[in-house]
Amino acid sequence: MSPVAAPSKELKPIVEAGIAPDQLARIVGRSERTARRWLAGETEPRGAVRRQLAELSAVLEEYSKAFPGGNASSWIERPNPELDFQSAAELIAEGRARDVLGLLVAIGEGVYL
Repeated sequence: MSPVAAPSKELKPIVEAGIAPDQLARIVGRSERTARRWLAGETEPRGAVRRQLAELSAVLEEYSKAFPGGNASSWIERPNPELDFQSAAELIAEGRARDVLGLLVAIGEGVYL
């Protein structure tokens, strides 16, 4: 397969949020080398990991709405009392991105102050 010109669309919010390759690798359960290759546009994610990356991107986009100018890379790793003291990264890795999205939407709508 020939190299792609740029990272896939699923990765744009991830790149914009400053998610490091090692952090991305942990969240999606792949190697750091693979994550680096995705971010460099050398290869494209395939299969189930594409869905996981789309979910992570959706979380990061919602985060940027709820916390304009915030540090998503740091927030996503911190245990959150509203997520039963799990981090958003842990929940995304477990396939529970909807839980994180629900919290972020509620915050964005002013339900959590």
